[in-house]
Amino acid sequence: MSMSFEEILKEQAIEDLREEEVMKQATKNKCIYLFVEGDSEERTFPYLISEAGFDLEKNGIIIANYNGYGNLRHALRLLNKTLSNNRPVIVTIDNDVDGHKTIKKISDEDYLTKLIHIFTIPVENKVKYDNGHKGGSFEEMFNVEHFIDCCFSEVIMEKELINLKSKFYRDFDKKKPWYNQVRKFCALNEYTEFADKKVTLAEYLMEECNSIPKTILKLVDLIKEVRDKYPVKHPYNIELPKVQGLTYFPKEEK
Repeated sequence: MSMSFEEILKEQAIEDLREEEVMKQATKNKCIYLFVEGDSEERTFPYLISEAGFDLEKNGIIIANYNGYGNLRHALRLLNKTLSNNRPVIVTIDNDVDGHKTIKKISDEDYLTKLIHIFTIPVENKVKYDNGHKGGSFEEMFNVEHFIDCCFSEVIMEKELINLKSKFYRDFDKKKPWYNQVRKFCALNEYTEFADKKVTLAEYLMEECNSIPKTILKLVDLIKEVRDKYPVKHPYNIELPKVQGLTYFPKEEK
């Protein structure tokens, strides 16, 4: 019995849906983990990466918050003991003193397999720490003027401290860690709530920035590079056994 045109269209639509679901599952099975250091990154990276033109969900990228540099070793150790140990992992970590020490430690302990890709934040060495290490952290991804403007906003500070912004500017050294200088300034002026607004500040930095930070653009480049190296394949995209006359046709000798 022949099918009507409407029935053929319906069958095709069902088949398209089936293929879409098959590929969604295949993408999950071939996911790439994007490890982020804390709540600030977990809240802001999806938006910033999306604004950079990259679809995390479509490309099977799963963000996992390892909740601080001190937990990274344990997160990688546990990952190696699960069925996900064959998945590519991009580890983002602040390029500050603690982050630098952590990278060295996991390297010395052989946690850095070929599937682990370390990405330090920011990509530019913007500040210098007391021990001489040059690098930065989440806040240094952004423009320094943008960072200070966001700190001295009604979202983050009380009006009395906002009025002291010009005084802070005079003493501010952009070559030293930015966040610590603002925190110290707030402490000296008896404003204790600043430390509790770290994630709020991160979100405000994200919302108010006029351009995507260079660090995010470089991170997207790395994600694309890893995805290209470990592509999502259709589950039926396999090499069939060689059966002469069916899947294998040897060339005749001349």
